[in-house]
Amino acid sequence: MSDSDTRIGQLEGDTVCLRFVRGQRVRVATGSLRGLEGVVVEHRTVGRVLIRIRPGVCIEVGQMTLEPVREKGR
Repeated sequence: MSDSDTRIGQLEGDTVCLRFVRGQRVRVATGSLRGLEGVVVEHRTVGRVLIRIRPGVCIEVGQMTLEPVREKGR
């Protein structure tokens, strides 16, 4: 899948749209990891995204728990 692809799929009855691209800064908005920020590394199975939260540390989360981080000045 290229970084610009948008795919639609099913995940437990909900429609999922991959809206984050590799290299994009994101924040976990819900759940026990709420507030963690990182960079999208890759898309995994439908609805899951691997993010790097610091060098050598990555976590896999549901994309529906993520929100984009707006860069200052935008």
